[in-house]
Amino acid sequence: MPTQVTATAKLKDKDSGEVLGEVEGTIDYNFGDNLEAAVALFGEEVIFTNFKQSAVIACQSRIRARSEEHTSELQSH
Repeated sequence: MPTQVTATAKLKDKDSGEVLGEVEGTIDYNFGDNLEAAVALFGEEVIFTNFKQSAVIACQSRIRARSEEHTSELQSH
């Protein structure tokens, strides 16, 4: 079953950088209904590479959150 993917982008003036508005686009994309289907569509290497990339980003987010907590604790003392 396709997944609906939506993204928005800001339209900026090339010279001034002023935001002129936003544009939104949506596509239906077949990622597969489960791991087996995704591997059949994209191959094991692509699935693992994208999983690893997402896992690294999640770990970085946790590290940042802990760093922010630690900084808040230090500032409150």
